[in-house]
This record gives sequence, structure tokens and C-alpha cells, in this order.
Amino acid sequence: MKSVDRIKEDIESLREKLLRLIQSKENLADPEVIKASILLDNALNDYNNFIISSLRR
Repeated sequence: MKSVDRIKEDIESLREKLLRLIQSKENLADPEVIKASILLDNALNDYNNFIISSLRR
């Protein structure tokens, strides 16, 4: 599992990429926007799982 700091860096980077794509595309259903959104969602899920596992310890 990635460290929490690395996950946070990934989230910020993916968030910025998604925002740039949203601003540059006319359609939010564009495949690039969807792919970036899925990647961000996965990173957020990793962060959530990390927090949950930390709380269980």
C-alpha cells in the first residue's frame, strides 16, 4: 500500500489534471475527462481505505 503522503500527492495531481481537462473540453463525457475522473476516484478510494485501516489498528 502507498504511503498517505504519496496518496495525497496523487490526489492533488489528479485533481489538477481533471480540472484542466474540464476547462479545455466542451463535453464532460469526453473519454479523457472520464478517464481522469476514474483515476481521481481510485486515488480517493485508496486514501479512504488507508484511513479506515488506520482507524482499525
